[in-house]
Amino acid sequence: MSTADESWRDCPAGEVDALARRLRSRTRMQAARRFTTGVVAMIAVGVTLFLAARDVGEPGYGKSIGGVWCSDVMELAEDYVAGRLDAAIMEQVTAHIAGCPSCREKIDELRAGSMPPPAVERRDARVSGEQFAGFEQGSGFWAVALQ
Repeated sequence: MSTADESWRDCPAGEVDALARRLRSRTRMQAARRFTTGVVAMIAVGVTLFLAARDVGEPGYGKSIGGVWCSDVMELAEDYVAGRLDAAIMEQVTAHIAGCPSCREKIDELRAGSMPPPAVERRDARVSGEQFAGFEQGSGFWAVALQ
């Protein structure tokens, strides 16, 4: 076995300081990685919850098919059946109905007269003969009276 004098030697000048700097740098990098991973995970959860919340509700509501939401189709159902919608909107609603069995069933019932008009709270001041300009996807129906 060797003596303590033979196994230990003096460190070159600055070696301990360099080691301390490397360890501090490594610790900072690990903390930055953990922080970044946490932020990315929170963003992913937020986006997932946002996307999942868009489709929450009664069956047939909240779906966007043909650029029109189910709630908008129900709001326009009476005017759609009566043929009082602008051609572009009529086309969008027709496309939606073709792809949404729930809305198609309700429109068919309305056409047959077996159900009263849908009880939808109107968000616009309607005037008879009013033409509708379009939709803003995701935030509901908006109407513009054309003179």
